[in-house]
This record gives sequence, C-alpha cells and structure tokens, in this order.
Amino acid sequence: MESYLPSEKKLKIAIFSTLLDGKNLTNSYKIYWLYGILEEVKQGNKSFCFDKIINHMIAKSWYTLLEYKLNFGKSDKLEEIVKDLEYKYHIQKNIPEKKLQKLLDDLKINETQ
Repeated sequence: MESYLPSEKKLKIAIFSTLLDGKNLTNSYKIYWLYGILEEVKQGNKSFCFDKIINHMIAKSWYTLLEYKLNFGKSDKLEEIVKDLEYKYHIQKNIPEKKLQKLLDDLKINETQ
C-alpha cells in the first residue's frame, strides 16, 4: 500500500495511513476525531485532553447534523450527543463553530465545579 504521509521513525505511519483509507473508513467519527486532534496541533498544543477532542468533534459536526439532518450511521453516536446538547442547553442550530467550541469548553468547566 502506498502511503502519502511522511515517514517518521518513532511513529507507525503506515498503520495510521490505513485508518484514513476509504476501505477502512466506515464511521464518520474517525474523520471528526482526526479533525479534533489536528485542531489542537494547529493551535500549538503538544498535549491535550480527551474532552477537547470531543468538543472539536461536536462543534465541527453540529451544523451538518442539525441543519442538514445527515445520518452518520447506526453505530455513530455523535448525532445523539449533538441533539442532546441542543435540547439540554437550547443552543441555536446555526451557532458559529468557534462560538460553539467556546461554549462547550465553558460547559465542561462549569460541570466540574
């Protein structure tokens, strides 16, 4: 299998590359998971928590799931999470992604206090 990712001695790039292969990409959450990680890296974070990745996933999929009612499949729970948050906190469907990201981060802070 040909890999389009750069080689790295410390990382098993070939294994990572297979995750992005169309044949193995059966759940949309994988793309949103990768997006969450890349957003944290883009922001210069070398370490980050699970919740930050999840918040990126929610914020990125929010409008697509609520406005276009796109179905991500039976085993994908992202839609359920998004709808629960919309209902529980009365969040607008068309909230800008950055604003939603901030709101999600703040909600987590408040829930732990």
